[in-house]
Amino acid sequence: MHITLRGRHLALALVVSAVLGASVAAAYAATSAVSTVRGGAIAAVAAVRGATPITVLRTNRKYANVPGAVVQMRGRGLLLIRFTGQSDCTGTVSSDTCSVQIVVDGAAAKPAAPDYVFDANDGSGPQSPAIDRSIKVGRGLHTIRVREKANGTAAFGLNDWSLTVERATT
Repeated sequence: MHITLRGRHLALALVVSAVLGASVAAAYAATSAVSTVRGGAIAAVAAVRGATPITVLRTNRKYANVPGAVVQMRGRGLLLIRFTGQSDCTGTVSSDTCSVQIVVDGAAAKPAAPDYVFDANDGSGPQSPAIDRSIKVGRGLHTIRVREKANGTAAFGLNDWSLTVERATT
């Protein structure tokens, strides 16, 4: 009888462990910020570039379009969007930041951070940061834009930038 009791305890411990493990995995999956999207072959590519310096003044606290940083692409699929450029974020406080957002047909591409820090007032001078976003779109003509804003007391300068959009089939 002592052996049977041990077997029951072992079986009970295994069942409890399995239920607990599954609960933890389900809870993690429900709160995880990781998502996966897939596409097929690249069906279209468009790129637009700018070499004229752009400065966002300290008074601009709302997102504004980066002049010229717009691409239109037709068709459904997975859009893969990259924006790079020489950036210089300066301000009077070390916590000042400069943000960039990519929108498709007015909606933020994913991951859609409300204030993605593209550059910061860290005294390092001009840098070459990048942002990479994606979004699935339906049929039709789609407008992809880059928007920028200065946060805090920052001034945001952009130069020699590139916006590349690829559409993968789905």
